[in-house]
Amino acid sequence: MIDNNSMRSLCCFPNLVDVTITSQAGLELDDDTLADLACAWPRLESLLFNLKLASGIVAAEPRVTLAALHHLAEHCSQLRVLRLPFNATVVPPAAPVSGKRVVHAALQSLYIEDCPIDASIPVSRFLSGIFPHVSVETSSASTGRDRWMEVREQLLHFLAAREEERAWSLGSGSGEIVLDKL
Repeated sequence: MIDNNSMRSLCCFPNLVDVTITSQAGLELDDDTLADLACAWPRLESLLFNLKLASGIVAAEPRVTLAALHHLAEHCSQLRVLRLPFNATVVPPAAPVSGKRVVHAALQSLYIEDCPIDASIPVSRFLSGIFPHVSVETSSASTGRDRWMEVREQLLHFLAAREEERAWSLGSGSGEIVLDKL
């Protein structure tokens, strides 16, 4: 099992760019540890947790929550690719407790595998508010796959709405709505 202490031992490597952690025994990671990692790895571009559990090992429900994604957005400005098991059943407010809104436009791909989710619309709104250009990718075996597919579609609609608003605010709105990315 890769636990919080094991992960914190990697905080002494501030120049990490691509991090891939593969575990056959599971992962026990929480929001505080992810916050420490985000602060320690400011150059991070890719963070991938691959859980390939050995026979007989059952994955524990992720302890990392959606709220922890604020830390990655705030401290890892170059992060483009993320695969992280997290729990999306509780959706925090768009702005963290600090009140500082963080928008992270670099994240392009969020890979979903073992991420429980109850409702797609609040999760989509939360993700879109922080990661406006993110695309959600999910495997056929993903927990809550149907809801994550809804999130994927909703994120495309949020992006299209932002682009329309931007065009109108710049005075280039033609009156036509084109959803070429859907």
